Amino acid sequence: MAMMREVGLLEVGPRWRGIHFGRLRALIPLPVNSDVCLAEAGLRDFADTDDAWDKDFDRLVGIILDVLQNAGPAEVVAPLRQADSPINRVKRWLTFRPSGPLTNRDNLDAPRALCSAARDDSHLRFASVETPGMCVEASDGHPILWIWTSIEDSGWERLTTAIAQHWPTRKLTLDLSGLHPSTHYAEGPTVVDAIGKRVFWTDGVSVLRLEGKFSFSGRDPEEIREPPCVYLPPHDEWKDVAPAWAAGVYTLVLRDLEALPIQVVERIGAKVESVNSAAMGEGFTPPLPI
Repeated sequence: MAMMREVGLLEVGPRWRGIHFGRLRALIPLPVNSDVCLAEAGLRDFADTDDAWDKDFDRLVGIILDVLQNAGPAEVVAPLRQADSPINRVKRWLTFRPSGPLTNRDNLDAPRALCSAARDDSHLRFASVETPGMCVEASDGHPILWIWTSIEDSGWERLTTAIAQHWPTRKLTLDLSGLHPSTHYAEGPTVVDAIGKRVFWTDGVSVLRLEGKFSFSGRDPEEIREPPCVYLPPHDEWKDVAPAWAAGVYTLVLRDLEALPIQVVERIGAKVESVNSAAMGEGFTPPLPI
């Protein structure tokens, strides 16, 4: 039987979470019980864990939540894997118990939701606890805690410092292409927000916001009535309207926009703004596929 000996740190890479840009990483407490998916990813540190390991895992989750919740109010999302059964609905009605929101029908608090999703793949589809600048997620019964932080948030540094006060940490190199969080994280330099009529582009450090046009009658992308487009100022105007850090990236921006299934329309006076995650809007807003 094995206790938690150390915590593995894994860099996944730059990712968009909705319209927010940041970095995705993973924490894996070591050793872990035998896990086929982790073994295929290249992990070799397996052992039969015990109650002491479970308590350490609970402590690790608590440390993560302490860091995350210092950044502001956190939202718990913990959808059930299966729809509520008729029997459970009757029981709830007989006992006058509210069903709670669909995203957290069992009204789980943050620690219980994350620990449940990391230990059992039969009850929750996933669990995430998120603030505008940071999110922690677990899913599918794997002992992996996915950590996303926005480009402005220093939560990862604060988190690793806090963990190192309790366990040694070790950088891991694994192929996690077969393992990923259950919510959507997009790669690439661009992301489209059709509802807000905006397109965002990043050089991996800073983010630009461009204007667009998306005519639709509802949130269903199939209801878009006109071809979506993004407005770009002419090349000779770009340096005058773009922020200083983006003065030389016109060609890169144009190339990346032309790779999207939207029209790039040259327009004199089109806005090119430098933004941060806080300016993009609160919470996780997935962009419409187009």
